[in-house]
Amino acid sequence: MKNLLTIFVIFLCALQFWGCDETITGSPNVDVISNVRFVITDTWAESDKLVATGTIENTGNRTIAPPFYVEGQFYSDARYRLKLGGDDYRISFSLEPREIAVWRLEFSSSEINESLYADFAVKNLRAYWK
Repeated sequence: MKNLLTIFVIFLCALQFWGCDETITGSPNVDVISNVRFVITDTWAESDKLVATGTIENTGNRTIAPPFYVEGQFYSDARYRLKLGGDDYRISFSLEPREIAVWRLEFSSSEINESLYADFAVKNLRAYWK
């Protein structure tokens, strides 16, 4: 019994270690970055994924240190009632005040046919540190 408990504890620790880089989209357990502006420049649906691209601008007076993430939620359309899921994009360089960087978010799921959502929309964009 003691060996079984030890194995279980080791398993939980390993699971936590390997899963620690995984952030759930929309999680409140992140450090949200303020003073940024987002622009969605393009969206398109493919047979196996939805894609949104855009820019983030540092509108503050301080450099945003890397790594940081851009995150957004995918909805079936601009009424924002049916949320399909979300994605995040890692930026691995600093962003100085007034600088702009590009990002790309993708959503795919084995549960839906992405091509049925050609009019999808992206909302709830935010930048954060893990």
